[in-house]
Amino acid sequence: MSVKEKILASIHDLPDDATAEPMRGKVELVLGVYEAISSVDAGRGVPKKDMKPLVRKWATQPGQ
Repeated sequence: MSVKEKILASIHDLPDDATAEPMRGKVELVLGVYEAISSVDAGRGVPKKDMKPLVRKWATQPGQ
């Protein structure tokens, strides 16, 4: 499924009376996932072993 198809499918799941804001949220979510996947594929990901300390740090420093 292409990026366009994923975005359209996610918007299609919204109620017919949905405002533009949730639509924009769906578009941003799908694009963010694709950007993250591309980043990992290009070798710019964070190794799993390094994630636990990062998540701990983020959890103890709200707003950072």
